[in-house]
Amino acid sequence: MRPRVRLLASTAIAAAALAVAAPSRADEAATAEALFREGRRAMTRGDWADAVARLRESQRLEPAPGTLLNLAIAEEKVGRLAAAWEHARAAADQLPPSDDRQKLARDLHEALDKRLPRLVLRPTAASDRAGVRLDGVALGAASFGVPLPMDPGRHEVVVRAPGHLDRVVSVELGEGATVEQRVEPGARVSSDAATRDGGAVASSSSRWRTVGFVGLGVGAAALAAGGVTGYMAMRKNETVEAHCDARGCDATGVDAAGSGRDLATVSTIATVAGAALVVGGALVVWLARGRPAPAAAALTF
Repeated sequence: MRPRVRLLASTAIAAAALAVAAPSRADEAATAEALFREGRRAMTRGDWADAVARLRESQRLEPAPGTLLNLAIAEEKVGRLAAAWEHARAAADQLPPSDDRQKLARDLHEALDKRLPRLVLRPTAASDRAGVRLDGVALGAASFGVPLPMDPGRHEVVVRAPGHLDRVVSVELGEGATVEQRVEPGARVSSDAATRDGGAVASSSSRWRTVGFVGLGVGAAALAAGGVTGYMAMRKNETVEAHCDARGCDATGVDAAGSGRDLATVSTIATVAGAALVVGGALVVWLARGRPAPAAAALTF
């Protein structure tokens, strides 16, 4: 293919791709604009939660500093000061100095900066190998000692370290406050105690499984005995039929009738008892299946 032909083919392919992508991109922009307008209407009527939802989605579809500024204003109204603080800063950075909205964004950011509470996580010697979760979010050691911007209210700090119990601390942050919290794992778990507890659980489970299997074995044997005696009782019944008639039974028939009744009774008892032992043994084996030791579970993220 000559260079001119290749160029024309490439241009055609690119134009076709743009023709396919353009409507989708236009649809996103139109949707973002509609969401922005609905968000502004929600702000006008004071429905700040609805405004936050619509402006956040508009920003996701079509990022714009004006949307960020409006989102920051709405978030401040619903108490999400940390998000409002960040969005106001981003809007101020993106808007040009000649835009009057830049000053509004910077003023909002500075006002929020004074109201925003901060949490400082202070490590201890025992926290070298500790993992920290703040409101469910894992934090690394680089976060220690830094005033972390937070929303006002209650926050949960979980400190976990190998060989220690979890330490869960609830921290209440008020507007403008800076609170320090030590990053310290809970009480040490003795390895001997953990091994002993795990061994006790395993030993207990093993004993009950043994009991269950014994029950299964005895039950199976009882069922087999019930089947054998039942068969013998049937054979005795055949003898009774052969040696008895309407006038009565001879000596062989009388003996077979008595033996048959005894065998039938034994068969019924053995079958019922065997079935109960099999069901009970199976249940014990199922309930006694192995479970993880509690100490190990406490150290798992």
